[in-house]
Amino acid sequence: MLPFQRREHILEKVKQETSYISDLANELDVSEVTVRRDIKNLEKENLVQIHHGGAVQFINTEVETGMDIREQIFNSEKDQIGRYAASLVNDGDLIFIDSGTTTKAMINYLKDKKDVVLVTNGFKNMEIGIMNDMKNLILLGGEFWSGTYSFLGSITEDELKLFHFDKSFIGVNGVDKTVGLTNANINESSLKKKAIQQSEITYTLVDHSKFNKKSKYFFASINETTIITNNMEKGYEELKNVIAVNNATKEGN
Repeated sequence: MLPFQRREHILEKVKQETSYISDLANELDVSEVTVRRDIKNLEKENLVQIHHGGAVQFINTEVETGMDIREQIFNSEKDQIGRYAASLVNDGDLIFIDSGTTTKAMINYLKDKKDVVLVTNGFKNMEIGIMNDMKNLILLGGEFWSGTYSFLGSITEDELKLFHFDKSFIGVNGVDKTVGLTNANINESSLKKKAIQQSEITYTLVDHSKFNKKSKYFFASINETTIITNNMEKGYEELKNVIAVNNATKEGN
């Protein structure tokens, strides 16, 4: 079997279910080293993700991947993005941080900020804020969505309208220059849209796997927010609202 045929087989297999490198090697009658090489090529195309233990999962931006899985991938990139995002918060700011593993990464870097008021719809964001002894925390209510440990729906959005934020920090499932910013959950997309409307400045935190991806529900055009990413994706260099953390310089970082 030729390399491209192996990759097609692997991709079709992981679309059906999460698979393991050892099982794929047995099916294809090749070494695990060969399968890892094929998977690395698929990973570069943002088609699959490799988890601890050799599990391989198809990246499907049309459905919301569970937070327990997302917490295992691209952690160093998310931490880098989160740290830079936190550096943009000033003492005394009123900020909104939505639920997500990339946005969650910035909260650990807010503990030395003074008089910051953090509003969130993310249960895990609130937990981290409490552990960091942040004093001014507001958790929006509403219908609990277990997939992202977040509160969503009309009650959440009504409470969001009570605030006018200095800055908002939101996550995304897909970034596409033509389609814009999209998400897999219609209620999350609606909340993100309203957070942008309630904010002076909005930052979208994006790891490299989200570029050139389209999910089901649109919430903002490519130019409505400032995108913070770990590395500039090819084809996005001309956009003035994209900050690549690897290239960004900020006093104190």
